[in-house]
Amino acid sequence: MIVWNKVTWYSKFLAVILFLVVIPIWTFYMGMQFQKTVDILRGVNIMMN
Repeated sequence: MIVWNKVTWYSKFLAVILFLVVIPIWTFYMGMQFQKTVDILRGVNIMMN
């Protein structure tokens, strides 16, 4: 029988991997994309002035 509200060692392991590996890498990637967008928009604004 499946117990849905039991915390197991592999669910704890996956949570640690998620918060220490996946989320930092994803937020770094999103920051890089945001900076590229800002740089492009600043370049367009400079060219229009």
